[in-house]
Amino acid sequence: MTNADKNSSLLRASVQARLSSIVEFSQDAIISQNLEGTIQTWNRGAERLLGYSAEEVVGRPVNLLIPVDRQEEEAKILERQRGGEHVEPFESVRRKKDGEEIHVSVAVSPIRAGDGIIVGTSTIARDISRQNRLEAELRKAKAAAEDASKAKNLFISILSHELRTPLQPALAILSSLEGEASLPSEVRDQLQTVRRNIETEAGLVDDLLDLTRASRGQVTLHFESVDAHEAIKQTLESVQRDVRAKNIQVALSLRAKRHYIWADPRRIQQVFFNLISNAIKFTPAGGAIALRTSDSGNKMRIQIVDDGEGIAPDLCHAIFRAFEQSPESRKHGGLGLGLSIVKSLVTMHEGTVTADSAGPGKGSTFTVELLTVDNPTSAKVKSSRSRAVKGYRLLLVEDDTDTREALTRLLKAKGYSVSTAATVSEALQAGASEKFDLLLCDLGLPDGNGSDIIRYLKKTSDLRAIALTGFGQEEDVASALEAGFDAHITKPIKIQVLHETILKTMVSKAARA
Repeated sequence: MTNADKNSSLLRASVQARLSSIVEFSQDAIISQNLEGTIQTWNRGAERLLGYSAEEVVGRPVNLLIPVDRQEEEAKILERQRGGEHVEPFESVRRKKDGEEIHVSVAVSPIRAGDGIIVGTSTIARDISRQNRLEAELRKAKAAAEDASKAKNLFISILSHELRTPLQPALAILSSLEGEASLPSEVRDQLQTVRRNIETEAGLVDDLLDLTRASRGQVTLHFESVDAHEAIKQTLESVQRDVRAKNIQVALSLRAKRHYIWADPRRIQQVFFNLISNAIKFTPAGGAIALRTSDSGNKMRIQIVDDGEGIAPDLCHAIFRAFEQSPESRKHGGLGLGLSIVKSLVTMHEGTVTADSAGPGKGSTFTVELLTVDNPTSAKVKSSRSRAVKGYRLLLVEDDTDTREALTRLLKAKGYSVSTAATVSEALQAGASEKFDLLLCDLGLPDGNGSDIIRYLKKTSDLRAIALTGFGQEEDVASALEAGFDAHITKPIKIQVLHETILKTMVSKAARA
């Protein structure tokens, strides 16, 4: 034998010794067997995992380690190995010496002789019992968290409904009383104070629900071309009562030439409402607010400027975080959610919102920038506010007597013809005996759901419909629209908002016709 042959033989022996050492001291069970399933080698990892010593198992069938209900599985693996077929790693169960069954991850590979013929198989088994337990616990914890989340969402939805519903008749009655010409001014002022507090309470419920939806990523936007100037004017109109109450001067400077934006009309108006309401809240009586728009490249810049209490410069960014309030704002109450909601909604519209102030007592400026789109070329429908309401026949379905009576009075005062029903069956009877232009319908009724009414009535008529409900979560709105309602209003309902929505819905119907 030459020196080269000796060196080669020594190298092979060294490599073999190292491989044997690796196999012997591996933490995994490494077992070899012949094609008849007889165990031939057994390392220390196998002894630790399965409890048998090498002397106890070498020469015995591998089925010793296989549970009775998995014997067929092992036979199939051996058959595939005899045929030279590749077997992917798999999970299985092995039986220990003491009878305990453990979950293992198994990798099998063929053992070939020098001529390449398969003479046996090598099996590497790793204990995954702990991993499986952890995964099962994780699945259980995930299921529990999902159940808790569902329970929380249901609780919030029910809480919202229960908080809103009692506010509706109170707000409707107050709105009706405020319209009485003979009312003494002192009483009118007191009623306005009560109404403002009810509206504030409803706003807090809305803010909590919006924050919950935004944190779960469940705010769904329905985009269309929106005239931002018109949206700002409508928002300003909706807060005129508060403007007059504080004798605030409002300067309107809408100079943007490109003022159509791609937005969800309801949500973008919510942004404007929150910002303008904030300006009114923090501006002292007799103060001034300016609403300005301008072009900024392919964006539209909207600024709400007030000469009110101002913000410490180092807080101008922080106030957009949920529950964050400056010391000056805390005395006005609220939860500190409005600006957080504004930030979320503007971001979802791919826009930006910032706050600037020279400091406390020096006023503040909120700037919103939104992408613009071309002025729609389709024929424009006249503003709903300019259309007459005479002749619109409404069917109001509401099971709460106080709410039904108060809304009926307010709607009739607006010039509508109103019929009422308190249940699904009464509504269907009314729909069968009389023709209506519009259905105003509560969703939760004693004998069913308002969605059942609109689905049935729309089979025989081109009836428009607005859902009136205390359930105001995003899924509630989507469900109502899917059922066939044209709009969804969450209680407590302001009569002017309801009036505008009715007109907009009927104008939309006329435009489609």
